[in-house]
Amino acid sequence: MLSPMSQKSAPRPLEEPRPCGDARLDAIARVLAIVDRLRAPDGCPWDLEQTVASLAPSLVEEAHEAVEAIDQKDARATTEELGDLLLVVTLIAKVAEQDGGGFDFAGVARAVGEKLVRRHPHVFGEIQ
Repeated sequence: MLSPMSQKSAPRPLEEPRPCGDARLDAIARVLAIVDRLRAPDGCPWDLEQTVASLAPSLVEEAHEAVEAIDQKDARATTEELGDLLLVVTLIAKVAEQDGGGFDFAGVARAVGEKLVRRHPHVFGEIQ
């Protein structure tokens, strides 16, 4: 008989998020669901080992690859490389959320939204 530690459960399918009808939001919700699953206790061993610090170099690497694809005017490669960059940002935010790093994906998205509105008073008006 196998011990509980030596028994590996079968992979389970991704629980797809409920569509909201906006393709952009649906796609982001799916990435978040995938990262949540990768970081779940029965998720990917490699992803579970990662820390904010271990993932940080990937930001630079993926950004360089995205710039290279943009410079080559390769839309397919640019889409893929920007997706890789989005994955790294999402994964770092999830790791920080789980490890008490002081931030999460919602906070990151909120912060950039606030910054964009604040820096564009000519578009959004003055903030009170």
